[in-house]
Amino acid sequence: MSSPLFDRVCERCRAQLPSDARSCPRCGSLFASELTPLVESSLGARLARMESFVGEEARLVLLRGSAVPGTTFPIPREGATLGRAAAIRLADETLASDSVAFEYRDDLLFVRDRGSPSGVFVRILSQVVLEPGRCFAIGDHRLRHGGLLEPPSQPPPALGAPWPGPGPLLRLEAVLFGGEAGRIWLLPFPVRIGRQQGEIVLSDRFVSARHCALHLDGEEVILEDLGSTNGTFVEIPADRPWPLRRGDTLRVGRNIFRVQ
Repeated sequence: MSSPLFDRVCERCRAQLPSDARSCPRCGSLFASELTPLVESSLGARLARMESFVGEEARLVLLRGSAVPGTTFPIPREGATLGRAAAIRLADETLASDSVAFEYRDDLLFVRDRGSPSGVFVRILSQVVLEPGRCFAIGDHRLRHGGLLEPPSQPPPALGAPWPGPGPLLRLEAVLFGGEAGRIWLLPFPVRIGRQQGEIVLSDRFVSARHCALHLDGEEVILEDLGSTNGTFVEIPADRPWPLRRGDTLRVGRNIFRVQ
């Protein structure tokens, strides 16, 4: 058997790699040519793939949360709000009185976060760019991209002390109710998260053994779902309408819905 041809060079750390390498084992960079299309690379691209609700009402079907699974909530054509004291009323202390608003524009359905203390999230299909400050949710955990930090230029002098090597470190923050930061991790790429395997292991029955991973592509952090059972969700921008497609899975507080 012939040995692999090392004719690829990582642009970040200059490591020599086999020609068929998909990522750099030294610094964790994921090569752009190997990325599958991003789910939410831009709002315009997402709008181009939308399905309209011409002459009909969309519905939210509860998958898990503070009511009986399978409960259906229609969204009338004039729109609706969701919260503890809204048109779609849920007994969930993590929601505001009217955390979320739904509206139709040109027969497309949009959701808007109206200041929900726990955020509004949409499930990703495969991969998405995760901007600094943006949160994602898996199981009952919310995590926030806290930025990239450069590691020390030299290994620490203490014998046996860990050193991440070249390449930036990812700061991840566990987000508590109300948005305060909890536990903080500083880790080199790639960062894998799961219930049984990964650089971050979470004790959560809704987290898969290998749930998701974060890779570095240039200066962008890529969040990838690894085929998890219950999904990986990204937070939508606050107070900005976000389009919803049929089949999208929406997370508000402790409630998870499917859009139909």
